[in-house]
Amino acid sequence: GNVTVSGAQVTIDLTADFTDSTDYYVQIDATAFDDLAGNGYAGISDTTTWNFTTVDTTTPKVVTLSPADGATGVGLTDNLAITFDEGMAKGSGDIVIYETGVGVFETIAVTAGNVTVSGAQVTIDPGTTFEDSTDYYVQIAASCFDDLAGNGYAGISDNTTWNFTTVDTTTPKVVSLSPADDATGVGLTDNLVITFDEQIRRTEEPLRPIPPF
Repeated sequence: GNVTVSGAQVTIDLTADFTDSTDYYVQIDATAFDDLAGNGYAGISDTTTWNFTTVDTTTPKVVTLSPADGATGVGLTDNLAITFDEGMAKGSGDIVIYETGVGVFETIAVTAGNVTVSGAQVTIDPGTTFEDSTDYYVQIAASCFDDLAGNGYAGISDNTTWNFTTVDTTTPKVVSLSPADDATGVGLTDNLVITFDEQIRRTEEPLRPIPPF
């Protein structure tokens, strides 16, 4: 019932749909069709006479982000990179880097020269150096990237899918000393206390007070 003949035309109505982005070939038995005089159609017995590929309707997916989501210690001049599961092309729209809790750090048009596409990899070279010890997140417009069949990447519209923290390159600074520098009347059993502007870890034996000679 799913193979119909109308004059010179044969229609084959498949019972199952084709799979997206898939190569197919068709073979036909030599006994399948005759002309009205009884002469048999030779059929198709190879894999090349009738082959075709179905349309790509699948949206591209991200394989890796660099820096990875949640990464720490990211270099202040590092590029951002996205690796997809297929070849990509630029569309239109903006890539926006935000400083968490502050606002927009940099807006980059996807058509700009500092956004490059090579096969499945997209590289974004920010025009501004990242700040030290700072949290960032990235948003990408849904129109920015398409696969080669025109299927659009969904983009990123939240502040959690791609966020990272830059490296700490700033030396710690002393906020206060106790006893204060040049203090007098310091107790004989008082502790020495240094308060820094950030958390500190011990790396070697601290200096000890040196009595006068």
